[in-house]
Amino acid sequence: MFRFIVIALMVLAVSSIAAELVFNEAWNYTDNPLGNSDGESSVNCVLELPGGDILSVGYKSSMYNGGYVEYPLVVRHTSTGEIVWGNVYVLSEIQASRTRAIYAKLLNNGEVFIGCTSLDNGWGAYKMTINPGTAQVSSHHLFYSVPVNYCANPATGTFHTYRNRGSGSSAYIEISQYSTTGQPMGDPVNVATVGTANSVKYLVACGDGGYLLAGSRGSDGLLVRFNSSMQIVWEETYSGDGMGTQMLNQAVQTSAGEIFAVGKDDGEGFILCATYTGNVVWQQVGGSGEYNGVCETADGNLAAVGAYATPHNPRNYLVLYTSSGEFLFTHSSFDHYGWYQSVAKAGTHGFVA
Repeated sequence: MFRFIVIALMVLAVSSIAAELVFNEAWNYTDNPLGNSDGESSVNCVLELPGGDILSVGYKSSMYNGGYVEYPLVVRHTSTGEIVWGNVYVLSEIQASRTRAIYAKLLNNGEVFIGCTSLDNGWGAYKMTINPGTAQVSSHHLFYSVPVNYCANPATGTFHTYRNRGSGSSAYIEISQYSTTGQPMGDPVNVATVGTANSVKYLVACGDGGYLLAGSRGSDGLLVRFNSSMQIVWEETYSGDGMGTQMLNQAVQTSAGEIFAVGKDDGEGFILCATYTGNVVWQQVGGSGEYNGVCETADGNLAAVGAYATPHNPRNYLVLYTSSGEFLFTHSSFDHYGWYQSVAKAGTHGFVA
């Protein structure tokens, strides 16, 4: 089975005649549109670079010494869709492994931190920093434990990883901090409750230096806010429509200080806006699907992406709301099966998924 890269930049404009929001797809890019590649590829994270170019990271598969392997893939596009460069990173220490780039963060020094999972080599995790102008690798390190994902500090280059430990009602969350060279910094932080399973899907830094975690506790969606020392400030669970099982897959703090989180409520999409103290402002449950990614656009709207018709016939899906919960726009693809895994603001009004 081939897996294709799909990147679509959506631009939002305001009509001068009817003062109505008009949405247009500015460009899209599909890796190997004819389906005749010798491997599969996928994008897991996108971000906007200074100046408006788009950087996407993921992986591309290949064969090495008769075995299946995967390598980090990074592509840079201009804001109008032209490819600036694309690179598959076949570095010696991961040459015989399955290494997927799952996270990217622009650092204050202009470099991009890229976090990866790395399997079949006895390690589990791999991080590298690259120069987005030249595509050259500045540093790269293997370290232990397969993470769910990463959260990098743009000022220092240090980073957190997080994973799910234990099983059943004893399942808990473990968060670990690492130096720029992948060395552990202090003891891991655990999030656990007696007799109830906890799981993590996402961790993000907030404007006050603290952190916000999204996941689940028991059958409810979970948000946990930490201070800058990774001490828990509050924990809240969210039950959506009050029935079934909820999961929050990603959350961000908006420019107004509120929390925007997305996930699933049984077989429906779950969108939640809460205060920074965890109280619900508004929520939406509906549609046959699940949301994986969320962002705030430059003009303050909230974009959520994922797939509908899950789990058997997933199709790329995105939706846009105002910060007050007013529905603005939705878009889905019938051209292929797949998910939008990530979304980021792009330009004055647009976003890239």
